[in-house]
Amino acid sequence: MPPVAPMLAKPVAELPEGAFSFEPKWDGFRTIVFRDGPEVELGSRNERPLTRYFPELVAAVKQHLPARCVIDWEIVVPDAAGRRLDWDALLLRIHPAASRVALLAEQTPARLVVFDLLALGDVDWTGQPFHRRRAELERALARVRPPVHLTRATTDRELAGQWLDRFEGAGLDGVVAKRLDGVYEPDRRVWLKVKHARTADCVVGGYRLHKRGPELIGSLLLGLYTQDGELASVGVIGAFPMERRRELFAELQPLVTGFQGHPWDWGAWQEAEGRSWRGSVSSRWNPGKELSVIPLRPERVVEVRYDHLDGRRFRHTAQFVRWRPDRDPARAPTTSWRRSSTTTWPISCVHGRRPGRAELSGQGGRVRYEIVAETYRDLEGSSARLELIERLAGLVRQTPVELLPTVALLCQGQIAPDFAGVELGLAERLAARAVATAAEVPPEQVLALAREVGDLGLAAEQLLEAAPGPRPATLDVRVVFDTLHEVAAAQGEGSQGRKLAGLGRLLQQATPLEARYLVRTCTGSLRLGIGTATILDALAEVHAGGRKARPVLERAYNICSDLGLVAATLAEGGLAEVEQMQVRAGNPVRPMLAQRLSSTAEILAKLGGSCAAEYKYDGIRVQAHRTADGALELYTRRLDRVSTQFPEVVKLLRQHMGPREAILEGEVVAFDPASGELRPF
Repeated sequence: MPPVAPMLAKPVAELPEGAFSFEPKWDGFRTIVFRDGPEVELGSRNERPLTRYFPELVAAVKQHLPARCVIDWEIVVPDAAGRRLDWDALLLRIHPAASRVALLAEQTPARLVVFDLLALGDVDWTGQPFHRRRAELERALARVRPPVHLTRATTDRELAGQWLDRFEGAGLDGVVAKRLDGVYEPDRRVWLKVKHARTADCVVGGYRLHKRGPELIGSLLLGLYTQDGELASVGVIGAFPMERRRELFAELQPLVTGFQGHPWDWGAWQEAEGRSWRGSVSSRWNPGKELSVIPLRPERVVEVRYDHLDGRRFRHTAQFVRWRPDRDPARAPTTSWRRSSTTTWPISCVHGRRPGRAELSGQGGRVRYEIVAETYRDLEGSSARLELIERLAGLVRQTPVELLPTVALLCQGQIAPDFAGVELGLAERLAARAVATAAEVPPEQVLALAREVGDLGLAAEQLLEAAPGPRPATLDVRVVFDTLHEVAAAQGEGSQGRKLAGLGRLLQQATPLEARYLVRTCTGSLRLGIGTATILDALAEVHAGGRKARPVLERAYNICSDLGLVAATLAEGGLAEVEQMQVRAGNPVRPMLAQRLSSTAEILAKLGGSCAAEYKYDGIRVQAHRTADGALELYTRRLDRVSTQFPEVVKLLRQHMGPREAILEGEVVAFDPASGELRPF
């Protein structure tokens, strides 16, 4: 009986060769079904119960499946014509009201697509190779009828490639490859998946400036015309090398225009609703960041690459492919969506839609925190370095470039670099109170379960799993990151209450898996089994052409101690800009260390016969940084700030450091002012 975590697939660029079985990747709810006679349970990918939302499927299980079995499948909902899968209709099936659930079961009945066998009768099949599991599955389901279906499968790689091309228009999401000799490994990302490549011809309707200068393009704003002639906003392009940003700025100046008469005259719409509009907005995530929109005459068409659509917009930041001077902007509506099949996605569905808050604030791409949490879980379950790198690289690929610094820091278990002095540091008892509120249980029960399982994060996960009602994955990485900063910034009177409220808001919205890692992050107990080097390998794999570029990223990290800065520089300017990064005051340099040898003779032999020698003092190794604004900070070799611990050292440095901006390294030691002799550590 449940729960059992399903086996997962990792993305690859093309279908693998060798002894594989290939099958369509269905775009629905991944589910493990458990049947024991009259008892039926449907468990989601996140091990949440789905049984109450699909009563028609419970009846189908009792009618068509063996009396005792555990089977892996996908819940899908076809459209009214039965020609493609309807993801939006499937989402609507998750409803808290029993009457609504019953109505939807009649109006939009779901179907089950079976693709793997975990148990049958008293036999555990998870240890058997896939080709045996598939054969037994075919025998067990030989007489099933709709709404239960057995997925198609083939060992013919060419046929699988045809499926990838032909069936996308039906709502399928790609092709999954399974090793014929592979066992079923719950919660492991071992299968392989190839997803569809998609492109679109979009009209460039405006741009935003880059934060580094007034003559650099930050992002291009993309639109598509509806069948009624409106230019609908669909997303942005944001990743360009720095030199290309400068070239684009000059290239687009002849097209700059005003908002009056522009298709995106959002100010006129707001004024019609009684609100003033200033022509620009600031980021809700960074109030000091200017996000002015510079409108362009909609006369240029660009071909972009994208992965998914969320409703009517690109889910992530689109990627530049090429300019399309051969395309008429007015003729870039529905026909501009190029997919692997002849089926088109009508952009006319956005007719009449005004720009939402996300468009006005320039949020661009987004990443659900669920994706980060799933990556954490996969990392915890693996010890092989190459597998760790590959899984992290998968997360990096799914992350829009503007969120890459945030996700990189979160993978370190941090929300700021070590030297920034930003600490969450929630006490376990305080975090337990937040968990108790979210799970609607007493704090004592939370702490008791934490002692039993040995981890407050696991306790939070288990308690939220048992909590009533659905917990859909809605948390956004930006929201998590900003809220954690609010928690860290809470100081002084009432700070505990503000910290509790911040974590509580996140846990109220979190899935059980997300709660596990939110609690661990806040209490400083996130242990993923990876180091900074592994994260740098993943960044190099995705954004620098391969892991051979890791030394360049490692050098940059060693001189700035800020993984977020390295990730941002790489994403915005490429490897060439990372190579140009220099030591700068205010960012402590990771210190150079000494090797211990047994004698002076051995030292001279190792250094070629001559060297400079100096005393090794018995104190605290520090770097003193004086920045251009006159601020002075002391950092230890572990990058902790210690200026307040040594005010006399700061005073001496202010008096005697000549340059306005400098970095000095030395040792802070204790001494006897009467004798002038050094004291022990």
